[in-house]
Amino acid sequence: MKIVILLTTIIILTLANPTLAHGDVQINVDGMSCESCAQSLKGAFKKFAEVKDINVNLETKMVTVHFSDDQTLDNETITKIITETGYSAGDINRAP
Repeated sequence: MKIVILLTTIIILTLANPTLAHGDVQINVDGMSCESCAQSLKGAFKKFAEVKDINVNLETKMVTVHFSDDQTLDNETITKIITETGYSAGDINRAP
């Protein structure tokens, strides 16, 4: 039974915090609380040609931005997108 609980926990954590691919960015975002918040952030990021996809996890308050090949946005731009949408940007983590 303990093994089942452990495996379930690992699966849940893996889904909540996907592994970052090369060039991806993961940002802690304060102030998100609903699906409307997620859609607002997705819309703001998708205005940029560099952004391939964006995932928003409301439970962990984590936003993951996937960029098109050899594309990225600098931390200042990412922070500006988030704050102009009405949220607070925390740590920005980049995959190698």
